[in-house]
Amino acid sequence: MMHFVLIDFLHLLNPSDNAPRPPDLRSPFRQLHYIVGLLMSTDAPTTPQSYSPTDHANIISASEEVFQYYLRPYRSSLTSADSTSGADIQDIEAAMPAFLNYFFTGPLATTDQTRGRLMNTCTPFSKQIAEAFGVSFDDIAKGIDWITQTLQGKFDAAGDISREEQSARTVLLDEAKAKGWGINHLRREARKRGHVALLQSVFQSMDAIFNLDIGAFRAALGDSAADSFLASFSTARRNRDFQFPTQDNPALTHPLIMTSESAFVVPCAGTLPHLMLKRIESSLSKSDVGDRFLKHRDRLLERETERIFRRIIVHGEFFANVFEAPNATFEHDLIVADGDHLLVVECKASPPKEPLRDPNRAAIRLRRDFQSDRGIQHGYEQADHAISTLRKSGALFLHDADGNIVRQILSDKIKHAHSIVITRDSWGMTAIALPFLKRGGNQSKPWVLNEYDLDAIVDALVRRGWGADRLYDYLKLRVELRSRVIVDDELDIAGYYLKTGSLSLLLEGGDNTRHHLTGMAEIFDQIYRAANAGETVDWEAWEKPPVTLDVRSELRKMLQEGPTQMFKSYPNGRKPGRNEPCPCGSGRKFKRCHGG
Repeated sequence: MMHFVLIDFLHLLNPSDNAPRPPDLRSPFRQLHYIVGLLMSTDAPTTPQSYSPTDHANIISASEEVFQYYLRPYRSSLTSADSTSGADIQDIEAAMPAFLNYFFTGPLATTDQTRGRLMNTCTPFSKQIAEAFGVSFDDIAKGIDWITQTLQGKFDAAGDISREEQSARTVLLDEAKAKGWGINHLRREARKRGHVALLQSVFQSMDAIFNLDIGAFRAALGDSAADSFLASFSTARRNRDFQFPTQDNPALTHPLIMTSESAFVVPCAGTLPHLMLKRIESSLSKSDVGDRFLKHRDRLLERETERIFRRIIVHGEFFANVFEAPNATFEHDLIVADGDHLLVVECKASPPKEPLRDPNRAAIRLRRDFQSDRGIQHGYEQADHAISTLRKSGALFLHDADGNIVRQILSDKIKHAHSIVITRDSWGMTAIALPFLKRGGNQSKPWVLNEYDLDAIVDALVRRGWGADRLYDYLKLRVELRSRVIVDDELDIAGYYLKTGSLSLLLEGGDNTRHHLTGMAEIFDQIYRAANAGETVDWEAWEKPPVTLDVRSELRKMLQEGPTQMFKSYPNGRKPGRNEPCPCGSGRKFKRCHGG
């Protein structure tokens, strides 16, 4: 199974146009953990079992079938439109993307971002964490760092050996071709020059990548801390009740797997900080310090949001935790006054609840969650109240907690007022299209996005050499889009803007016209690599426009045909390879376009 994870992980890190690609996983994060969870819920075989490419393909195919099963209620609901009311169809169309985002999307953050959140969130609760897990948070953080650094060292070493072997193989094959060697002569030369031993070293380094020595782990943390760490966050392979992706997955709650008394493995090391954070947060929220923890989580989001905006709005006035009234009512997390622009920012740290698998019930839960006191709707209403007060009264007074006026903002000085809601976690397409938003005709239009995306967008604008004026331009056009784009990632929209300098094209077309943006967020991968590996960022605009379609007819057609029938629309009846050009004519690779 480690070979299974390694094959997909290596292709994810270093895709090659020539290398054979294993069948695609629709959601690598969810499905890899699901497959590992299934493995951990069975008894280990008494003798080693072989694992072939056919086995690999079969496992992926079975995983795809399982995950496709959960889409059936949504398919059947949308394809039976004749017996479904228009309001119900709209609810189902809103619930389906939310379900897909929750069920198929993994953590959309870098390891550094997740580690930073882990440290900021958990450090003040070290005592409670030690009581719950038997190990201090300092030692938990030290253990995570040791695991990730050790694994990175193993990957680097394996990469060095692999490149050495590849170089030696190229020299050997070129010489064989030039001198006309036969296969037997080539084999003799390979043994004579030590190439066979070098090749064996490559396989040994690959086999050793995931294996971590408990003795070395104890030496780094100390015996007691290491044993407590492993007791809380590791598991061993055994028969247990785990069959479905919606059940508690041992691979998610215990990401370290004991393989012997002296070794353990971490099959999905890149997500380790995220999984540890989820486990610790769950424990703290249910403890006797739960209320204090939730308030601390809220304050962290507010402080981080202010920090991000200060990076690009360098001349603005910032007012955090201010009130409209002197009696400390109508509070606002952050208000920014910058020339003729006013930003009213509200922060919501509560994550979205898991959507139900019944489409109609899912829509009810999503709407209730969206419109709750800790949801997006409430944040929007808070922000819009300040903007409405400014417009109706001609002035907005900001007070501190003691009732003192800290700023008076006059409406004739403000030409552009923006309501912004920042969430801690991704709400997917629900935050982009805002299908459950209640908004009056004269109310402002909100921009809703999560903290990580805000950080990435501001960082990209700064690296592009753009300032606050570009942020305001993006914001003005972005709030008009809502459901006009088919994306589940704000960074696809922002990536399009970074490349083209405008969103105007996306506002063209009729009410049912939707623009399919996919692969646009790749610019943020380039920016990340540029910051960490010295690569350059290609800021040139795309030559091809986004794919435009009538969303309702296309969605129903897709769901009626099903995944098997969809392949018939490909040229020659064959699904393109991941690195082949997409048949839609966008000019991008299939994996970065309609195969994404």
